[in-house]
Amino acid sequence: MTIYNTLKTKPHNPHYLAKYCRFIEWCRNANVGYDDYMEQHHIAPKAKDLFPEYTKIKLHPWNEIYLTPRQHFICHWMLWKVYGGSQTFAFKAMVNGQKSKYQEKRYNKINSKTYESIRKEVLIKITETNSHMSTYVNLNGDKVRCRNDDERVLSGELISIVKGRKFKRRTPEQCAAQSIRLRETERSKNRKKLLYFLTYRISVLYNNPIFIEYLNQGWVMNCTKEYRQMKRDIRGFVPWTEDAKKSARESRSNKIRKITSPWSMETRINSRYSDSRDWNIYVYNYLTKNFEYVDLLLIESHHIKVFSRGNGCKTIWDIEGNRKLLNVGIPVPVGYFSTYPTEQVTVFDINTQCIYFIQYKDKKESQIIIRSPNGGRIKFGIVGMEKNIYLNQEFIDEYGIPFNCTRNFKVQVSHMQ
Repeated sequence: MTIYNTLKTKPHNPHYLAKYCRFIEWCRNANVGYDDYMEQHHIAPKAKDLFPEYTKIKLHPWNEIYLTPRQHFICHWMLWKVYGGSQTFAFKAMVNGQKSKYQEKRYNKINSKTYESIRKEVLIKITETNSHMSTYVNLNGDKVRCRNDDERVLSGELISIVKGRKFKRRTPEQCAAQSIRLRETERSKNRKKLLYFLTYRISVLYNNPIFIEYLNQGWVMNCTKEYRQMKRDIRGFVPWTEDAKKSARESRSNKIRKITSPWSMETRINSRYSDSRDWNIYVYNYLTKNFEYVDLLLIESHHIKVFSRGNGCKTIWDIEGNRKLLNVGIPVPVGYFSTYPTEQVTVFDINTQCIYFIQYKDKKESQIIIRSPNGGRIKFGIVGMEKNIYLNQEFIDEYGIPFNCTRNFKVQVSHMQ
């Protein structure tokens, strides 16, 4: 029986299983004579839901292979794609960089998409594993973890070790100890407490020793049923009729309607005469591209409120370098800069087709700021400045090579000297 025929007996992904088998055969031939650090790997996973019968290598030597750490990581990546299930946890352990005492290092460089997928599958697998599960004890005192609807649990053979919380009523001695502690504070000297006994109610100083004697005689601090019934008889309690309930509902709905009724513009303007608050708010005007104070009733569509706190803010500077916070969705207004004004930046002038180093406040509309590219960058030398600069291939395709830049920088510098 080949390895592929053995592995395909479990639910699997045929595409990745074929890739996994080809990769194992390639590693077996490529690692011949390799003397560096190697890790042991079970070709058929020894998880309980897959192939636990092939765990012992002495009985099944075909199930063992030694791989480099990178090859080992790729194998578990493939097994996760092939089987999922328990292999999700195995691959998650390798993603987190976990290693045993026999392993010296671990390769865990993956992209964000794979990390997100493995995290979601691990959470789903944990939920499925722990759902409706609890810990029980059998007659011998051994702990057993199983589902709540197990036959041994329903028959009473297994007893749960989880104990629910029980409310413990305080004893008179505990109440006395608390009264002694409160007695030491000056602010509780005149504190009183109501005590009830059948239809009687009295008020006693809480820090007085006689309070403990009342508790020992049977007085309680909670209102008794007899006392509540006596109060109802005195007041002549009558249950509500349907007409009374309907009248109460209508009164409540009218009250809510009155509170939530919108004010007209005339009512709001007239209320200004009796209100001393400042009704002007700080807004950004999209037409003038500047800040201004506008009356609250005169806000229009080209106005937006300005806030200066929270995560949705960006920093801007004026010509003097004063810092200010602004909403992320608002463009930089006139007279302000998105970068510190005296900071030196590299710009490309479209008119002269040259690169310059200037201060940010001196930047013109015909100049484009050049950022250091992350990938596909090409090194150039700036003639006359003896400085290097990196340009992206996309920049070169759009604007071409600047006139004051050269690829052969060393020859140019020697010529200048």
